Amino acid sequence: MKHKHASAMNPFTDIKYKPKVKPLAVLITTSLLFACSSSEHGEQDYSNQGRATLGQMAEQRQGDANLQANNQQALANARLSENQRRQKLAAIYSELLLTEPDPTTRSAVEYRLVQLDTESYEHDSLAALDQIDSDPNANAELILASDAKALNELVTDYESLLKRYPSRPENQQIQYQLAKAYELQGNQQKSLSEIESLLSRYPNSIYLAELNFRRGEIYYNQKQYAQAYDAYKQVIAAPNGDKYRLNSMYMSGWALFKQARLYQADNQFLAVFDAMIDLHESSPSALKANTTGTDSTDSQTAAKTADFSFETLNQQFQNIAIDTQRVLSISLSQQLQAESLVQLITDNQDAKHLSRYQHILFDNLAKFLLSKQLPTDAERAYEAYVDLAPNSVWAARYSLALLELYQTQGKFAAMRALKQNYVTRYGLDSEFWLNANDDIRTELIPQLLSFSEQEGRRRYAYAQSINANASADAKKTTPASEVSQATEQTFVSRVDAFANAADALKVYLELVEVSQSKPFAKANLYTNDLLQDKYLYADANFEARRYHVALATYQEIAYPVMTQASEEQRKLQRQAAYDATITVRKDIDLLKLSEFKQFRAVTSDTHLAQQRLRDQLDDQFISHYSDDKRALALAAVAAELAFKAEKPQRLMHYADFLLLKHGVITKQDSSVDERNKLIVANLAPLMTTTIASINTNKTGDAGTDAKFDFADQVAKQPTAQSIAQSTARSADLLSTSSSSQVDAQDMWQTRISYNPTYIGRIRKAQQLTAANSNNSNLSGAALKQVQLASQLYAHQQYQLGLYAQAESAYALALNFTQNEPSNNKEMRNLLASSIYQQGQETKSEQPLVAVEHFLRLGEQIPESDYRANAEFEAADILLSQQQWQQGADLLKVLALRYPNNPMSASIPAKLTQSYESLERWDLAAEQLLVIIASADEADVALKREAQYTAADYYLKAGDRDNALKHFRTYAHSYPQPFDIAQEVRFKMSEFYREDGETNKMHFWHRKILSAHKQEVHNGTSFTTRNKQLASSAAFELGQAHKQSFEWVKLTHPLPKSLKRKQKQMKLAIGYYQQVLDLALAERVPQATYQLAQMYRILAADVMDSQRPTDLDELALEEYEILLEELAYPFEEKAIEIHESNSQRAWQNVFNQWVEKSFSALAEMTPALYQKQELTHDVIETMY
Repeated sequence: MKHKHASAMNPFTDIKYKPKVKPLAVLITTSLLFACSSSEHGEQDYSNQGRATLGQMAEQRQGDANLQANNQQALANARLSENQRRQKLAAIYSELLLTEPDPTTRSAVEYRLVQLDTESYEHDSLAALDQIDSDPNANAELILASDAKALNELVTDYESLLKRYPSRPENQQIQYQLAKAYELQGNQQKSLSEIESLLSRYPNSIYLAELNFRRGEIYYNQKQYAQAYDAYKQVIAAPNGDKYRLNSMYMSGWALFKQARLYQADNQFLAVFDAMIDLHESSPSALKANTTGTDSTDSQTAAKTADFSFETLNQQFQNIAIDTQRVLSISLSQQLQAESLVQLITDNQDAKHLSRYQHILFDNLAKFLLSKQLPTDAERAYEAYVDLAPNSVWAARYSLALLELYQTQGKFAAMRALKQNYVTRYGLDSEFWLNANDDIRTELIPQLLSFSEQEGRRRYAYAQSINANASADAKKTTPASEVSQATEQTFVSRVDAFANAADALKVYLELVEVSQSKPFAKANLYTNDLLQDKYLYADANFEARRYHVALATYQEIAYPVMTQASEEQRKLQRQAAYDATITVRKDIDLLKLSEFKQFRAVTSDTHLAQQRLRDQLDDQFISHYSDDKRALALAAVAAELAFKAEKPQRLMHYADFLLLKHGVITKQDSSVDERNKLIVANLAPLMTTTIASINTNKTGDAGTDAKFDFADQVAKQPTAQSIAQSTARSADLLSTSSSSQVDAQDMWQTRISYNPTYIGRIRKAQQLTAANSNNSNLSGAALKQVQLASQLYAHQQYQLGLYAQAESAYALALNFTQNEPSNNKEMRNLLASSIYQQGQETKSEQPLVAVEHFLRLGEQIPESDYRANAEFEAADILLSQQQWQQGADLLKVLALRYPNNPMSASIPAKLTQSYESLERWDLAAEQLLVIIASADEADVALKREAQYTAADYYLKAGDRDNALKHFRTYAHSYPQPFDIAQEVRFKMSEFYREDGETNKMHFWHRKILSAHKQEVHNGTSFTTRNKQLASSAAFELGQAHKQSFEWVKLTHPLPKSLKRKQKQMKLAIGYYQQVLDLALAERVPQATYQLAQMYRILAADVMDSQRPTDLDELALEEYEILLEELAYPFEEKAIEIHESNSQRAWQNVFNQWVEKSFSALAEMTPALYQKQELTHDVIETMY
C-alpha cells in the first residue's frame, strides 16, 4: 500500500476521511492553532513569559501560500479525479468483504479500506475549507459537526483494527494516524499515550521527528518542561527532522528557560540564531544574492558582516528571531548580565555565525537594562562588548553610546579615559584602522580628531602646570640635603608630562594629515589653524627633550617663509625659525650622552648630519632675520662651530659679520688676501738648532710621564686641556658682546668641552710689531679679541696640518699672553707640538731634517712634554739612517737626561745595535750586560741570549778573560737549550786545554757527559754534533784514565798493585765503552784500538811485574808459570778486540787505528797475520 507523509507545518494533512463524511479543514486549522497557542501569557514573572506560538509562525507563511493561487484550480481538479478513484476502490473492497474471504485477505481489505477512508477525509476536509472560504453562505456549524462525526468514525476504525490485528505491519501507520486523530479531537493525553506507545514499539519509526515534536508540544503545554526538553532534543537529533529542527531548537530553549536552566537556555538560543542564518543563506533568494555579489571586495564583505541584522532574514524567521532576542536578554538580566553574556560568547566561539550578531546581543541587553532603569548595568554591557571585540566597528559605535551614558551621569574621568582608549583602539596605528574601509574610517575621523585634540591640549596644560622653577620653592620648604633630589624629581616629572602631551598631539596631527588626504578631503573634517597646532606639538617635544622631533616640526613651520601669511603667522614662523637653531644645539648635546644611545640609534653620521643642519639653520635665520638681535649671538656661535668643523671660509664669513657689526674692522680689512698679508708681514724668524747641540743642556727630566704611543696621540690634535681652556676663553670673549647675547646662556649651558673651532682674525700690521707695545694700545675687550683671533688662527692651521704656519702663528700668539702665565704655558706647549709635527711630517722623506726639528724643539721649549719624545724619535731616525756614532752619542745623552723615562729602557738595546754596526764588540757586550741586569727575572730567554752574545762579543774583542768568565756564567746558569749549553761546556774545556789545566778541562768533559746522560734519560733525540761532543769528552776521559793505568807499576805483592792498575783500567774501559755506544765512525776504531792495547799492556805488565825475592828456583819457575796463566786471558782479550777492530776493514772502514790493530795482531799472532803477500810474474809476451 502507498502512504504519503504529512507536511511539517500542517501535521494533519495526511489524515484520510471516509467518502461519506463531509470534511471541514477549518476545524483542522482551528484545532492546530489552539494546540499551538495553549501556553499562558500576561504573567509578571519573566520565567513565565509567553513564547511565540506555532500558529503565529504559520501566519507568517500564509503569504507564501498565496503565491500558489494560480495553481489552485488545477489542484482541485486533480483532487476530484483522485477522490472519484478512491470512491470506486472503496466500493469494490466493500463488496469483496461480503464474500467472506479468508482472514488474511479480509484483514488486508479492511486495512486498505481504512486507508482509503483516511485519504477521503483529507480530500473532503480541503474541499470543505475551500467551500467556507469561497461561499459566505456556507453553514460552518453543520460542516463542523459532519467533520467531527467522520473523525470519530475514523478513530473507531483505527482502534478496531489495532485491537483485532495487533501484529499487522501496517499498524505503525494506523497508530500514527490514531495519535493525530486524538489530538485533533482535543484529547492530548490519549494522543500522548499513543505517541509514547508508537515510539516504544517502533524506535526507528519514519515518524520519529514528528512524533517527538508532538510529544514536546504536549509536554510543554502541560508545563512538563523537562520532558518537553527531552522530546525536542530527540527531534534535533533525528536524521529526518529538518522540518521540525528549528522550531524544536527554539522550543527546547524555552523549555530550559522555564526550568530556570538559564545558561543552557542561552546556549540553545545562540544555536537558534545560527540555524536561522544557515536556513536563510541556503534559501533560493539568498543564494541568488550571493551569486550576484561574488565580485565584492573583502572590505565590502567585512562591512556587510559588520552591518548584519536579524531584520535582513527571510520573513518566516522574523518572529522567532525577535522573540529569541527578547528572551535571551531576559535570561541574562536574571544572571550576571554582561558578565554572563561574555561568558556565553566565550564558550561558544565555535558557533558559525556568532561573530556576525554578537554585537546585537550586547545592544539588546544594554537597552533592556536601560528600560529597567539600570544605566550602570547598561554601561557594563557596552563596556563588555568593547573589551570582547575591540577591533569591531560596533565596539567603536558602542564606545560613543558609552560616552553618552557617562556624560548623562557626570562621569568625566571615565569619559576622558574612554576618549583616550577610543583613539588608541581605532586610531591610525590600530589594527582596526588597518582593516577598515574608507566609509568606516570617514565615520570615525571626526571623533578621533576631537578626542585626540582634547587629550593633547589637556596633557599640555597639565605639563605647564608643573612648576618649572621648583628649585626656588624647594629651597624654601625642603632641607638642604634633599633640595637637589626634589628638584630633579620635579624636572623629570615635567619632562615626562610634556612627553605625554607630545605623544597625544602627534596622534592628533597624524589624524589631521589623514583627514586632509584624498579619500576624506571632500568631507571637510578639519577646520583648525594647522600652524598653531604644529607649533604646540613642537613646543611639547622641546620641553620633553625630544629635540630631533621638535626640530623637524619647527623647520616645517618656519620654512619656506610665507609671504601671504597673516601677521600672527609671520611672527610664529620667525619664532619657529629661532627655536629651530636652539633646538638643533640641544639635540647635538643630547646625542653626546651615552645613556641616550639606548633610546635612539646614534652613529657618527648622525652627529655630522645634525652639525650640518645646525649650520644650515643658523644661515637661514641670519639671512632672513639679520636685523634680529638674536642673529649676532647665533653668528658668534656659528663662527666658532665652523672652526670646529674645519670650515675656514665659513668661519671667516661669520667673523667678518660680527666684527663689521661691532665696528672692529672695515670691509676692506675683511678681504682674505689682505688678512694673509697681515699675517706674513709680521712673523719673525724663529730659532733653529743643529745636531751639534745634542751634547748641551743634559740636565733635567721633563719626560717622566711620557708614553711609548705618545707620538701617535699628539699627531692627531693639540692637547685636550689646552684646547678646552682656549675654547673657554672664546666663550668669555663672546660674553662681552653687549646686546647680542640674548639667549646665549641657554645656548651654552649644556655644551660639552671640545677643541676650539673659531678661526682668528689678525689685526692690522701696525698693531702687531711687538708684544709690549700692542698690549698697551689695546683695550681689555680688544685684547681678548686679538688673543682669540691669533690663538684660534693658530689652532686652525694646526688642525689643517699646516704645522710650519701653526708654529709661526703660535709664536705670534705668544706675544699677547705674556701677562697670563697659564695661557702662556699652554701656547708654548702648542708651539712645541707644531714643531714636533713638522718632524713627524718630514721623517719619512727627509729624516735628517726631521732630526733637526726634533732636536730644536728641546732648545726652544725645553720644558715641553714633547721634548723627550722628540729627542728619542731623533735618535731612532739616526739609527734607521745608519748614523751609528751620532745615534749612539745621542742615546748616551738621553740615558743621562731621562733616567726614569720608560723609553730609556730601550736605550741599551739600541746602543748594542749601534756598537755592533761599529764593530765595537766590547762596548756592545757591556750594553748586553746592562740589558741582563735590567731585565725582568721572568724574561729568561732574553737574559740567556744576551749572556751568550756578550761572552761571544768579548771573545771577538780578544778579551779572553771576560769571555771565559761570561761563558762560565752561561754554562752554570742555562742548561737549556741543550745544544748551546753543550757547545759552551766544550768551549770551557778548550779554554782550559789551552791553559794546560787538565783537571778543569776534564771537569767540563764530565759536565758534557753528565748532561748528555740526562738528555738520554729524558728521551731527547741527538744531532751528530751532540754525539761528537759527548764522544770526544768520553774519549778524552778514557785516555786520561788509560794514562793513569799505564802509570801504575806492578810490584810485589802483585795482587795489591794489580788491583790499583785494574781500577784505572775499569774507569778507562767505562769511558771507552761510552764512545763505542755513541758509535761515531771517527771515534769507534780509535777507542777499540786503545781498549785492546790496554789488555795487551796489562798482559805485558803482568809478565814484567816484580818477582818475589825470597823464592827458590823451583818456586820461581812455578811463579813464572802462574804469571803466564794470569797474563794469557788479557792477551787473548787484546787479540779478540784487535780482531773485532780489524773486521771493520770488511765494512769499508779503514783508518790508522784499524791498520794499527792489524800491526798489533801481526806481532801477537804472526802465524795468522805476519804472512808475505803472494804475487804472480807478469807475462809480457804473447804466444
